[in-house]
Amino acid sequence: MKPATAATLRLLRIRGSDGVTAAEARTTIACDRLAARVAELRAQGYRIDTVPELTPMKARIARYVLVEPTRRPVTGDQQALAL
Repeated sequence: MKPATAATLRLLRIRGSDGVTAAEARTTIACDRLAARVAELRAQGYRIDTVPELTPMKARIARYVLVEPTRRPVTGDQQALAL
């Protein structure tokens, strides 16, 4: 994985449901091509939703949100089966 792609994945995980815009990625991790990094992560199997937004100046931008599977707690019966 490219360093910029790994940094994008870390940022998406940190931001959680708030997601990341291209402007935020540019200032936070110096990533000028967020859409390309997101495409690489999607190609590797990560689910990343695109949420369209309007800026105060009515420009359309995309906010990317990483959707990670929820982890259910392991119960005693499941622990015994795992062994």
